[in-house]
Amino acid sequence: MTTSIGLAQDLKSGIIDRFRSLPMARSAVLAGRTLADLSRSLLSLAIMIGLGLLVGFHFHSDAGSIIAGMALVITFGYAFSWLYAAIGLATKGPRDRPGRRHPPLLHPDCSRATPSCPWRRCPAGCRASPRNQPLSVTIAAVRALLEGGPAAHWVWQSLAWSAGIFIVFFAISLHLYRNNTS
Repeated sequence: MTTSIGLAQDLKSGIIDRFRSLPMARSAVLAGRTLADLSRSLLSLAIMIGLGLLVGFHFHSDAGSIIAGMALVITFGYAFSWLYAAIGLATKGPRDRPGRRHPPLLHPDCSRATPSCPWRRCPAGCRASPRNQPLSVTIAAVRALLEGGPAAHWVWQSLAWSAGIFIVFFAISLHLYRNNTS
């Protein structure tokens, strides 16, 4: 969400207009913002893993699967930062609360991450959304990797979702950025 809020603030403050006067690619501002969020995500993940290990958490898998699971988390997070870049560019300013808007299909409250969402008890027609949405698929992939179970089925789906989200929202963000700064 920091991507969304940061871009909305940058547009409102006029710093984007200053960047336009520099000889640089238009996508550089967006890439810089999302890469900054990626570095924050890496640091946060390292702190969470470190604290978890300090309090007694241990993985039930080999080092390769652990690294693959963490890479999957980071890949998904980076793709999602482009979704929030598009939301931030589509808002009028930071007071619009750009970080609070979730497309219904991607909402974390309706995924396998939320124990309060009894998706297994939903009618068959409603079960498909929480079970197959990108966050649920990625959670299933990471769990399988970290617990040492069969993960290929979930991993390829998570990577496909991440690639799709990245491609679609990179294009949308670039389009919105060009229109907002033209």
